[in-house]
Amino acid sequence: MFAVLASALLILLIGVILYYLLVQVIPRATLTLIGVLFILGVVLLSFFNPTYPPIDFLWRILSFPFRPLGLSLIFLLAGISRIQKNEIKPPAPVFLWAAMIILVIFSNPWVAHSLARVMEWEGIRIEQERQSALGILPDPAAVEAIVLLAEGTTEPNIPYRTQIQLTKTGDRLLYTARLVRQQQQNFGKTPRIIVCANPRQEFIGTEEQLNEAEDVSQVLRNLGVINNQIIPAVESKNLRQTALEVRETLTNLQLQNAPFYLITSGIQNRRAIQTFRQVDLNPIARPTDFYTFQTNATPRKRLQVRDILPSTTALEISTEVIEEFFLLIYYFIRGWLSPIVF
Repeated sequence: MFAVLASALLILLIGVILYYLLVQVIPRATLTLIGVLFILGVVLLSFFNPTYPPIDFLWRILSFPFRPLGLSLIFLLAGISRIQKNEIKPPAPVFLWAAMIILVIFSNPWVAHSLARVMEWEGIRIEQERQSALGILPDPAAVEAIVLLAEGTTEPNIPYRTQIQLTKTGDRLLYTARLVRQQQQNFGKTPRIIVCANPRQEFIGTEEQLNEAEDVSQVLRNLGVINNQIIPAVESKNLRQTALEVRETLTNLQLQNAPFYLITSGIQNRRAIQTFRQVDLNPIARPTDFYTFQTNATPRKRLQVRDILPSTTALEISTEVIEEFFLLIYYFIRGWLSPIVF
């Protein structure tokens, strides 16, 4: 208890000193320059080493305004800060209206699914046009491995749960087991499954509780996949590092030139395929976790009243699409995406 109290007092003292320096000693122009240099430094460091924990933490804070919720909150706070003594000073109404419009638009299910449709079907369209232009169709008989991007597909094994619980992206595991059965039935061989899932960094617990790759492997075993065909890949922090780790694994298996199925979400599919091709691998896209339906296909989703009313689910989908769009830009700038060759 004494240690906690001493730490709290020390943090408070440091805060008071920093406040005094920032407000009383350092000129405002110098303070602004320091702030700009700090932001530029974080951006540059996140560009070269995005997985370093302190940089990742600072980048998440700095990138918060680029998300719909973050931008609307900033406008909301800017508007509220100009309300003094029951008097609304300009441009507070503009800020408040901007915050409301952003929330209404990006939490609208129709808008969210329209954004998701563009991202999901763009990746599929590119693959279809590439195969048509090159005259090369995927050969299922040549597939010797399945790469499953499984991070976030299972819940942590907390004490009151008696079984492994899947998340909303857990259908990737079911689809993987289905592809294994198809390869066994059609070609008489069982492909290797590379399970890409890091330990759960956002939780504190035992190694068993944090080992998502083992949880995914257990689910696959329960679905009939042979244990010795499952290979965990747990050393990567982002999609680029995952591709490099998978390349090393396939090289050790002498399968680096063989095609393999790559299972990920429909939204992430385009970036994943181009990232794996950029490191000289031969993935075959097998996306799942789609939010939308194919245009002019059946069954067709019927437009209902709830499709135009704001919802938190729609806001989550919009945010996921926007984050993936920025990741595509980042990967393009870093040169981590293979060129789209037709």
